[in-house]
Amino acid sequence: MDPSFDLIIAEGTAALQTLVAYRYLSNIGAETVFLAADETFYQVQDKPTRFLWHGLAPLTNRIDLCVSISDLVTEWLRPFLPGVPCRVVHPTTTPEKFSDLLSTDPACSGDPLTLLSVGDADP
Repeated sequence: MDPSFDLIIAEGTAALQTLVAYRYLSNIGAETVFLAADETFYQVQDKPTRFLWHGLAPLTNRIDLCVSISDLVTEWLRPFLPGVPCRVVHPTTTPEKFSDLLSTDPACSGDPLTLLSVGDADP
């Protein structure tokens, strides 16, 4: 990436690593923003790679801002990016879809279930 960029925005954990590398190797003064929009940090909690993420904390905590799609996603990433300020920006939805969501019964089977959905999904 060009070292003259003043603002770098990344989405996804692979891009997060690139964001950190860019900042430290190319432009220490660049503003950095991480977009958290999926369940990655939820999945990392139970995997051996969580130790790597905790080890990277001194570097990843230098990110300027995290923009998350929900309080839940922010909760999942907080153990791995504890020093990064995070703002929640909920994705927009049409009033019709929102009304449908309000009438949805949250009950599910006895199995543990975590569901995260953003945008449209085709069956």
